[in-house]
Amino acid sequence: MTLSPTATEALCITGDPRSGKTGALVERAVAWAETAPATPDAQPPLLFFCASPVTIDDAALRLSQRGLANVPVEAVGLAEPATCQHGPRTGLVTTPFDYACRILADPRAQRAIGRGGRVLSRAEEAVFYEDLKTCGLKRRRLRELWAFLQCGLANLNDGDPNWIQTTEERAILDLARDILAFEDAILPGEVVNLAVRALEVEPTLRQRFGSPVVLADDYLLMSRASQRLVNLLAADKIAVAGNEYDILPAFESYPCATGFAEFEETYSPLQRVTLEAPFPTVERSWKAAPDLSDEMRLIAQTIANELACGTDPHTIAVVGTNRTWRTNLQRALASVGIPAAPLGHPSLKAPKGNLASTSKEDRERVLRLLAVDHGNAIAWRQWLSFDDALGRSAAVSELRCVAQPQGLNLAEALAALDDDALPGLPAESPFAQSLLAPYREAQRLLGEEAPSVSPEPATHPTPAVAIAAPEDLFGHTFEVVIFGGFVNGFIPSRDMCDPGVIVGGARARQETTDRAAIALAEQRTTRRLLFTSFKSCDLETAERLRLHIPRIRLRSGVRTCNIEPSSYLEELNLGPKQTSGPTDQSHPSA
Repeated sequence: MTLSPTATEALCITGDPRSGKTGALVERAVAWAETAPATPDAQPPLLFFCASPVTIDDAALRLSQRGLANVPVEAVGLAEPATCQHGPRTGLVTTPFDYACRILADPRAQRAIGRGGRVLSRAEEAVFYEDLKTCGLKRRRLRELWAFLQCGLANLNDGDPNWIQTTEERAILDLARDILAFEDAILPGEVVNLAVRALEVEPTLRQRFGSPVVLADDYLLMSRASQRLVNLLAADKIAVAGNEYDILPAFESYPCATGFAEFEETYSPLQRVTLEAPFPTVERSWKAAPDLSDEMRLIAQTIANELACGTDPHTIAVVGTNRTWRTNLQRALASVGIPAAPLGHPSLKAPKGNLASTSKEDRERVLRLLAVDHGNAIAWRQWLSFDDALGRSAAVSELRCVAQPQGLNLAEALAALDDDALPGLPAESPFAQSLLAPYREAQRLLGEEAPSVSPEPATHPTPAVAIAAPEDLFGHTFEVVIFGGFVNGFIPSRDMCDPGVIVGGARARQETTDRAAIALAEQRTTRRLLFTSFKSCDLETAERLRLHIPRIRLRSGVRTCNIEPSSYLEELNLGPKQTSGPTDQSHPSA
């Protein structure tokens, strides 16, 4: 990939987690901002890109503390980008995805790529995928092809004429583009790709959206398209930072691991800084409870003690690798009056194609969109998906085949169909009737003054303890992290504990992932890291949770399983040596 040649000074900062990479990047941003030339009012004097939306608040705070006052933050989301006023010594902290949305909102960008519209939400993307199923391919094959196409867009493979090689791939790509054009929509997975293409085609966009100083944190967690976007926007100086070795969760679905090598090939001379700051020590310990319910009580008591000592609930996180275990823990904490909430890890992933159940709130939300903009084609498609998603996909496909050659989008086609003014699709046809019934229902509801169309009241979240999967911790820092359910079957998984199920390279990759999860928990805490486990569990629960069962005993008429603490405890110098799991040297893959 050929990167932007416009930057005259380039810096690459590498180092281990918590080695000070972000701090070094902030210091360089401050130094460069002081000497940066004046820029037009429309152009940000400094762009600071984060790989994930969870890190932008921290980056903006650091920049503000170092004198870059009033640094605006552009939060992740599919709404309109936040308005940003640029003044002396200010900049913009954002993600490549959000800044790409800002670029695509410019009419010049839309003309350059021949596309426009709004970015689909997760629910709307699921409806789009349902429409894609009308291609007739089997679901598994469609998922494989769609993942291949999404990966290609993230890696900018669409610039290669040999990228699409089969008729199936071409048919799916063409159908997807027709559906998106009919609904005036843009997929989240193609946003950055389209912004890059617009910047390459229209030079005035780089003058409008570029900046003399561009910095990017966690560079290797960005896709190739995002890395390309960062480089295209740098007019004078550019700096990137990241860790070359650790496996971390990424906001983007297809991070480019070769980004540093490509960056180094492009910029010469390149300044390279490697940080080796000592890893801060934290208090590490392990506690084992007699059974699963006792472990829940142990964690609750630990949290209660921390709260009694004045620890803020926001600075406490409980980590578990098993989703059912985390759900049960949240209920257990709520039962003793400890507020807890899941800590989701935001990401942009290709949809699985499963529609969520429709609620009254979903209908009211779509009606609010239509009340504001009656011609919102995406909202109309979402409304049509309610009650009969499969049948409506076929009907919308038929409508598109008739209306799109006439230059109509979905909203315009529905209006013409309602007036029986759409040649090729009579209003009395079964397809037309299946669309007109919900369309006319929406028209009736929009004509009434119903309370359901009123704006939603603002809510203020209660301070709560975070319950998270290990990967959710990325970008957050906590005083106390409790890694619960630290038993064989959860980490490592049962398949890893059973000899011969996972061997060779797959086993090595899974061990690397497990150790990265443990390391991430340690990196995200500043004071205390507690591992908890349980020693026994009834057989039914153990099977449902897929725990590793080395031995079963009959206790008080109940089949009870002995549960071993995680074999990784030995590596952490916290627990006894185990006879099963990935540290078992007798295992054939060891």
